Amino acid sequence: MLQGPPRAALAALAPATVASFEGIGQGFTGPAGTFTVNSAPPDTNGAVGPNHFVETVNTDFAVFDKSGSPLFGPVPINTLWSGFGGGCQVENDGDPLVVYDRIADRWIVSQFQVRTTPFQQCVAVSATPDPTGSYFRYAFTYTDGFPDYPKIGVWPDAYYATYNVFNTALTTFLYSKACAFDRASMLSGGAATQQCFNTTNGFGGLLPADVDGRTLPATGAPNPIVALGTTSTTLALWKFHSDFTTP
Repeated sequence: MLQGPPRAALAALAPATVASFEGIGQGFTGPAGTFTVNSAPPDTNGAVGPNHFVETVNTDFAVFDKSGSPLFGPVPINTLWSGFGGGCQVENDGDPLVVYDRIADRWIVSQFQVRTTPFQQCVAVSATPDPTGSYFRYAFTYTDGFPDYPKIGVWPDAYYATYNVFNTALTTFLYSKACAFDRASMLSGGAATQQCFNTTNGFGGLLPADVDGRTLPATGAPNPIVALGTTSTTLALWKFHSDFTTP
């Protein structure tokens, strides 16, 4: 019989809550007005940096300080693409993500654009550590299906994204897709490309690794991408390394 530490001992090891405050929700009011829920599920995402908490809910986002005071928003996410042109500016389709890049002290806010073809993943990278400031904006295009359930992970050599790809009628799951965005170019506002590969339809819900700690991966280490395996007791693992100079 295996025995672990008493439950009380485990509870004592849990960190204490430093702050607790209301985020974006029905009736939430910030500097830009009051939020109204427009769809379900809310697709809530949040990321924490040294001085800020950034949250996305439905198709809006807001920025808070670490005590919970709203500093910006709530505003539609496609506000970030004002003047950019195309679907990322016009449409505000949701399935949003917000990720803090601890390595560079930047913020990534993203959502898909799936009302017009070609479908796009709209990605904005803050130009500075301030999430209320300006952003470098990008639109990555997909023509092979509906890129659903996007996820993004930070890695030294790229921003890695994964999708569940369906046919345009959303009646058939085709495969999962993993892509690498040119992080170095995006951090400086330069033109950025992507490199992608597809799995078979036997794998869904791929998740890229994300650097959150102080210790970085070894130089040149691939990003481990994980999904449920083909049996109930296995995991599938891919090692994705990108080279944007020599793809």
